[in-house]
Amino acid sequence: MMTQPTTGPYGAARLGLSRGLLSAPSRLKKKEIHRCGFCGKLYTFYRLVSHLRNSHGPAGAKMAETMCGARRLKDPKALKPRRPCPVCGKWTSATYMHMIYSHNWTEAQVNELKMSARNEKLANKGSKLRRSGTTTKPRRPCTVCGKWTTAIYMHMLCTHNWSEAQVNELKIMIRNEKLTNKGSTIYQCHRCDLALVL
Repeated sequence: MMTQPTTGPYGAARLGLSRGLLSAPSRLKKKEIHRCGFCGKLYTFYRLVSHLRNSHGPAGAKMAETMCGARRLKDPKALKPRRPCPVCGKWTSATYMHMIYSHNWTEAQVNELKMSARNEKLANKGSKLRRSGTTTKPRRPCTVCGKWTTAIYMHMLCTHNWSEAQVNELKIMIRNEKLTNKGSTIYQCHRCDLALVL
């Protein structure tokens, strides 16, 4: 018996499930035929859940959990999280053992790959923190008015009505000063005798 596709809050039409089955998973019958929303193939319920998790990656796994909830799945294989193999792309629940047995990798090679992935993840985490603005920037005092600010250039533009050309020139001079005097924190302008704390 084929169910009619309908629209629903979690894309029930893509799953080919009838109305109301998404909210009441206990009414799904094992013997009914369901259509895969990604590739259109027909399966019984548990085969469809297994197919979604194994063949369609994270989106399919999310769809399978939306269908029936992770705790309601009775197939223990369907409950294991699956990850793609970095060599062949096959989704396995035991990627470590798959790489050792299928691709003849040594344990040291697999561990090295794991560590490089962790280091990359940590590096990405640090850059995300910097982009999100959660890291603290150093506050500097303005030498004109004495106010402490983290964005001295924007402060000069907005508060003291400096032109962008003046601020850009100041940035270049400060960079050059930092390169020549690495320990110095005070910058003295050669034109106007303005002193800035860096």
